[in-house]
Amino acid sequence: MEWKDVSSYSQSKPRGTREPTAWEIQTDSLRITVVYGHIYYPGEWIMFCRELDMKDRILIAKTAKEAQNEAIEMVKSEFSKLKWGINTLIENNLK
Repeated sequence: MEWKDVSSYSQSKPRGTREPTAWEIQTDSLRITVVYGHIYYPGEWIMFCRELDMKDRILIAKTAKEAQNEAIEMVKSEFSKLKWGINTLIENNLK
C-alpha cells in the first residue's frame, strides 16, 4: 500500500511543478488523509480519518513522511481505545 498524492492543482501550477500538499492512503474500510497548509491551518500538517471521526487533527510533523507516520500512529491509537472500549462492554455484558 502506498500513499498517493491527492493535492489539488490548478492550470497555472500543474502537477509536478510544485510540492504535493495532500496525501492519502486507503484500504477497503479505512482512508487516512494528511494535508499541509489547509485554509484553516496554514503552515501546519493536519490529518483526517472520517471512518473514525478524526477531523482536523493537527500534527507536529515537519515533512510529508513525518505527517504520514504520525497520522498512522494516531489511527492505531484510536483503534486501541475503541478495542479497549469494546472489550470492556463485552466483559461487563457477560457478568
